[in-house]
Amino acid sequence: MMKADSECCDETECPLSNEALKSYHNATPRVKEPVINLSRRNNKSNRRKDPPKEKSLEKQLEKSMGKFQECQLKATKCRNDYLMTLAATNTTLQKYFKQDVMSLIDCLDLGYVSQMKRTLSAFHSAELQVQKLHTDCLRRLEIHLKNLDAGKDKDLFLFANPVHFQPPVPFQYQPHGGDEVSTVVGHHDILYDELTSKYDNSLSRVETLRMETDEIKKSLDAVLSTMRDERINILQEDVTRLFHSLSPKNNLIIQNTDVTRSSSLRRKQTSMESEVYYLGKYKDYLQKANSQARIQSRLELIQDALSIDASQQRVVPQRHAGKSMKKMRKRPKSVFKTTLFGGDLEEYISITGTDIPCVVESCIEFISLYGEDPLPDLGAKGDVHLWPAYSKPTSGNFLHRSFQLI
Repeated sequence: MMKADSECCDETECPLSNEALKSYHNATPRVKEPVINLSRRNNKSNRRKDPPKEKSLEKQLEKSMGKFQECQLKATKCRNDYLMTLAATNTTLQKYFKQDVMSLIDCLDLGYVSQMKRTLSAFHSAELQVQKLHTDCLRRLEIHLKNLDAGKDKDLFLFANPVHFQPPVPFQYQPHGGDEVSTVVGHHDILYDELTSKYDNSLSRVETLRMETDEIKKSLDAVLSTMRDERINILQEDVTRLFHSLSPKNNLIIQNTDVTRSSSLRRKQTSMESEVYYLGKYKDYLQKANSQARIQSRLELIQDALSIDASQQRVVPQRHAGKSMKKMRKRPKSVFKTTLFGGDLEEYISITGTDIPCVVESCIEFISLYGEDPLPDLGAKGDVHLWPAYSKPTSGNFLHRSFQLI
């Protein structure tokens, strides 16, 4: 069941999965069974005063309490997954009917209005070249051309079909029995850690999808701009050359017409390839944008749950206790009666039997490693505090004599 709970937040799941609803309604009644058993055993323990049976009843009470907590935890997790699935489904529906429908209409329009505008403009130019007749009709036609607007047509189309393009009523939360909690909660340590992990994964996934959708949107804008520029450069609106009178240059006109026809076929082929590429990219954009919206809705629910727990000053138990302070051990006393600092070096060497005192070797090694100025770049305070002892004025003559002997 834990595996199913972790998989139900996958972004590829169907909106409003029946598994989340079934898991929630199946897990909630199980919480009441341990409570009933617990109350029965409490009544039995109050009636019977036999010590052995009391111990047995106490064990049964502890077992029932553990089972009750386990069932309560599972029910809470199922409710959380159900609420997140519900929010994702409602968000997807709202996004589709408020944003995607408009965008799909623009995508499937395929430049119909602009193409119609260019066609009518060509017809208008042709009529002016044939004869300047029907001036009033052509003037009204020109006015209609200026009034063509794809945005207004889309609004009128949606207004004329309100049943098919209005978002439905959002799915409502259906609690089981007397369950009054309608928000995602994380008051338990396991739930808190699980929600935190889901929050981090969802946040990284949302950022990835946002970058991918931005890149796809830039590609779509670039392709759309290129297609518009190509259509404008074709200069299909200028058809005056088709109505020139016959002249000695007629053969040249025919040759130019053939070249224009072949280039027009190539442009149509290129335009079809660009349109197919644009539709494929737009499909990817819709899929990634919908996934981003679903994950973002779950992310907001988890963020609200974690912020509520933080506002209530929830104390998370520490799993790793701090290291205990080390006890200071006394330094062993010297077995020699002579003194090193403030004494005679030759006498110290003769008594100890060493050629070079240990403290001098330590000083030489320290200076060779860190230089004469050991204080920079030292993080350990113990090493920093040892250096003034080595270089204090009382031992300056002793170190000077030691280096001379070495």
